[in-house]
Amino acid sequence: MRRVSVLTSGGDAAGMNAAIRAVVRTSLDIGWEVFGIRRGFAGLIAGDFVPLGARDVGGIIQLGGTMLGSGRCLEFKTEAARALALRNLRQKEIDALVVIGGGWLPAGIVSTFTNWFSNRRNRLDNRQRSLWIRNHDWRYSTQHRFGVD
Repeated sequence: MRRVSVLTSGGDAAGMNAAIRAVVRTSLDIGWEVFGIRRGFAGLIAGDFVPLGARDVGGIIQLGGTMLGSGRCLEFKTEAARALALRNLRQKEIDALVVIGGGWLPAGIVSTFTNWFSNRRNRLDNRQRSLWIRNHDWRYSTQHRFGVD
């Protein structure tokens, strides 16, 4: 079974819970196991993963903020913190990471996670790939997805 994790980064914004719900429900629909990461990148460093199911995200669309918690994590700018985050993803055998939020992405995150997940991308079949946004423009997007094109 494939595994996807989702985290929210930066400040709270309208629609974050709806985006989490969409990731969870879509992933479950294609047979993936879903984990939420509490407290954004700080939770990724700490390994704060929580399994998410359809009932966990029911009734959250109208709520403000983000059910997973969010925030900026200056520690994630260091190579050591990113290495720890990758180790936590490996231990959980995560195949894809969805980062919801914008405006603040720590230096090096795009190259760090793109390199890690590029090796795992070949495990996806065409149906799974087609369900994710392709060819997005990093300069204008506020939602960054790693692991699939």
